[in-house]
Amino acid sequence: MGNQQLNARVPDVIAEAARAAAADAGVNLGEYLARLIDADTRGRRAVFDAVFDQFVQDAKASGAFDDDLQPAA
Repeated sequence: MGNQQLNARVPDVIAEAARAAAADAGVNLGEYLARLIDADTRGRRAVFDAVFDQFVQDAKASGAFDDDLQPAA
């Protein structure tokens, strides 16, 4: 997995707080921000996965979508 450069403008106080938090964590600012974003989005992915898994289970149990749930050939 590669890395991409992102640019964002934030208020000075936020930038200073982020730099200080990164230093406290012993990582550079990019790594610190990547960890924050990963933690934030991981929770959302987990919720989506759980809801989707339940949908698939319900669909399989009902038999209503048997043709649609078959693996592609």
